[in-house]
Amino acid sequence: MNEKIKKLFALPLDNSATSLKSIDYLNLIFESQQNIDVALLHTIPAPLFPCANLHV
Repeated sequence: MNEKIKKLFALPLDNSATSLKSIDYLNLIFESQQNIDVALLHTIPAPLFPCANLHV
């Protein structure tokens, strides 16, 4: 059995410098491998105070 295992990484990004560095870090660690999938999840912070016009 010579199956290659594919790795999947989910990276939450919130536009902070730390979250953007995580992409560089993954590239540094796995740059020579081709069996990598990366799912990027863009997150936004919740408002501190609920909006009066927001109906959920």
